[in-house]
Amino acid sequence: MIQESLSGIVFGSSELVTAATPADTATQACLCKGAYEKVVSDGRELVDLMTKSYRATTAPIQKRIVESLDELKVQADQFGT
Repeated sequence: MIQESLSGIVFGSSELVTAATPADTATQACLCKGAYEKVVSDGRELVDLMTKSYRATTAPIQKRIVESLDELKVQADQFGT
């Protein structure tokens, strides 16, 4: 996803440098800006997906670790009395 967007920026940048007229330059600048904004948006979306995935996979593990430690404490308290 990001690679596709970055290729748009690279292509737009090369066209920007070789633009024949100021109007062409302005058009290419707008295209580059749009491609850049898409890269940023796609990057944010990927980070959000990774964060949600991380939380979904680690939450049950973290919960079980806390439960295990609580169980261990209860057993230690029983043997201590």
